[in-house]
Amino acid sequence: MKPQPRFFFGWVPGVLPGQPVLGCRSKVPPLTWYVCVLIGVLFLSGCAGTLASRSQRLDLGMTKAHVVKILGKKFTVVAAREEFDGRKTEVLRFEDPKSGEMFVYFRDGRMVQWGDVRALENMPQ
Repeated sequence: MKPQPRFFFGWVPGVLPGQPVLGCRSKVPPLTWYVCVLIGVLFLSGCAGTLASRSQRLDLGMTKAHVVKILGKKFTVVAAREEFDGRKTEVLRFEDPKSGEMFVYFRDGRMVQWGDVRALENMPQ
């Protein structure tokens, strides 16, 4: 009898532990499956970083799309207005359990101010 091909220490993508693998007589070893999931979770969580660490890549004048690409798509528009001269102002709030919340201010689609609320309130005019 010819041995069945095995993938990555017996793990086959899309198959839960203990389920028979199509074309194989063996089952996926549960320990291998859990180790692969753990490695994937650690890899993905390490890439994200905190809001504070990602904010270090911000620079005044960036577009809204660029800021959202850096900080993530989980934000709330907390204020927006259009001035009498047609200039538009928008305020986004980004939240992170570790870093707290950060506000980003845009005027005419470009970032003009960002930071923690307490720091922004104490900035000189």
